[in-house]
Amino acid sequence: MQWRITILLVLIAALGVFAVVFFVKPGSRTSRAMEPQALIGEGLPINDVVRIKVTLDEGSAFAFERHDGQWMQVEPLAYPMKPDSMRRFAQLAAELDVLYELPARKVTAEERQQMGLEPPRAILELGWGADGQLTLLLGENPFAGRAYIQIAGDEKVHVVNQDLHQHVLDRHPNDWRTQSLFDRIDVDIDHIDRIDEGQRTKLQRNQDGWQLALPVESQVDRSTLENFVQALSEIRASGFALDHPSDDDLALFGLDEPSAELEIAWTEIEEVDGAINRIGNSQTLLVGAGVGDGSLDRYGMVLGRPVVIRLSEASLRGLRLPAPYFARRTGTGVPASDITGIEIDVQESKFRIDRRINRTTGAVEWFDADQPEHRASLELVNELINQIAQVKATDIHLVADESIAEFIVGQVILYGIGGRPVDTVRLLSLPDKEGQVHWALENYDGVLRILPSSMNLLVSPQLLGLPKPGSP
Repeated sequence: MQWRITILLVLIAALGVFAVVFFVKPGSRTSRAMEPQALIGEGLPINDVVRIKVTLDEGSAFAFERHDGQWMQVEPLAYPMKPDSMRRFAQLAAELDVLYELPARKVTAEERQQMGLEPPRAILELGWGADGQLTLLLGENPFAGRAYIQIAGDEKVHVVNQDLHQHVLDRHPNDWRTQSLFDRIDVDIDHIDRIDEGQRTKLQRNQDGWQLALPVESQVDRSTLENFVQALSEIRASGFALDHPSDDDLALFGLDEPSAELEIAWTEIEEVDGAINRIGNSQTLLVGAGVGDGSLDRYGMVLGRPVVIRLSEASLRGLRLPAPYFARRTGTGVPASDITGIEIDVQESKFRIDRRINRTTGAVEWFDADQPEHRASLELVNELINQIAQVKATDIHLVADESIAEFIVGQVILYGIGGRPVDTVRLLSLPDKEGQVHWALENYDGVLRILPSSMNLLVSPQLLGLPKPGSP
């Protein structure tokens, strides 16, 4: 018997839905059934829509405009929007299918009120070109897949598919906003300037590429920089906390004195009447207080966007990479192939070796600059160059010059094409807590690059296959 009751209830429910669809009000006005047809269809140029306004029945209104392909909210505040969410307004309006039509003369004011059309639950305005305009009055969506709608200026009421109503009425306006923080972030920007807990780190791009400008001046580790830029490009707001924050609100969210700031700067090139103009742009992210409740998330805000956002702990990890990680991890940034001479000055030993091509065999040779008949081992010299130019430090520290003076044991000067010096690498011998001695390299840049403990730098004549300086 239980299954018979279940079937009966299903039939009653189906008949109820059928009755609602065909009757505006039970026992009152009937609608005119028709084959589904487009309400607007191709009459709406989806790709040309550049203005959208949504007015909700509680009085809030949101206006959006598209400029140069970028959708921006312009009322009640300025904020970038998701392009797909904006396009969806026009797309869903063009896809409205009329399932039933209720002639104006058969619909009373009371019935319009019941349908949510007087006043409408929402007004959607779409604009294109100089004067292209479509205004839709959205009513209730009381039954599965169906909703009431009117075209402004037309008294007829249409029963249509519910997709547009769901996009307008069932989603919070914040869902239409982009969660991306920066308008542009890539390796071609001009600089990244970060202040974190009072410590400033600045990465600067110039004609020679990216450099670490603060807290020390040094070359950057390219892979670390690229990973950092990638992490920044992937940072998203995980939520929106408050629009139009007051000064008191900023203090509440810890944004009056942020714990961290990150500025991204770039240059746009614009041609006007044949003249090239360079336009500087920048955006700054502020990181404020923690959200509490045991979460490591924090509040944040992008200057120029009056919205307090929420930043996930995972995003913040990528944002707060310590300054030493950005420094180049090899002893020199000079490519190994560009090194044509090496001058070594370590304790009691000072000598120089140069590279030449053997005119008879065509082979590469390294010879003692003071005693050309003495040739070094090509394999060992290549290993020394590898130690200085290829091996990455296991640890990096930023140091003051006076703090390392007692550990300096010598230096290596590298020469390039034309015999010009191209870099100087200071050599340090550092004991660790276990008493093991590590070689470390430093380029007069305050970046201490500690090499693996198993490595022994080949910085004596004997270790390169040469006799001691002065030997016959």
